[in-house]
Amino acid sequence: MLALDTFTRFSTAGWGTADLGGVWTQRFTSAADATTSSSLDGARGNMTISTGSALLILVSYVGPTGAGDYSVVSTTQAGQTSGSRLLVVGRVVDQNHFYAAQLDLTGSMFAIRKNVNGLWTTLASVSTPTLAASTDYQIRLDLQGTSLRAKWWVAGQLEPVAWAVEATDSTYSVGQTGVGAAMTNTRSTGTYKFDDFSTSAF
Repeated sequence: MLALDTFTRFSTAGWGTADLGGVWTQRFTSAADATTSSSLDGARGNMTISTGSALLILVSYVGPTGAGDYSVVSTTQAGQTSGSRLLVVGRVVDQNHFYAAQLDLTGSMFAIRKNVNGLWTTLASVSTPTLAASTDYQIRLDLQGTSLRAKWWVAGQLEPVAWAVEATDSTYSVGQTGVGAAMTNTRSTGTYKFDDFSTSAF
């Protein structure tokens, strides 16, 4: 196990130290510190994004910087469907260099994407059934060599055997692991919750 967090702590600013993996780094993609936009309520890690937040994307990452091949999974939900995207991220070099499995609640899409210096590229995508606000979804992202695979499912249901999307890319070989959220500027505020985060090496 490389990283683990059940978020059973309390904090009004930041996520502090994970159960395993060290201290969470929380940044907007402008590199601005996002600690004050993050909190813990004793059961979940929370994020709040507003239109004043730089680029409206917040990522939280943890674990060893030299890890390369691993599987990361987390339970996540958004308080609203409009403008909301939920992320599980891997091989995070910094807040603008990483891979992400992205569940788009507005567009009913699931994708593997990469962020390179703030430029997003979709590597693979698929349509999903209609997604709901305040509903727990689980997202898994596997990174093994140049092979990237991801799937999602409703929490409490069985994890699908098949991968929803698969891609090949060699941009990043190692990096930290984590979660994130993105909000389009069609909204003024978005709230996001995370739980049951774990990252296991192959």
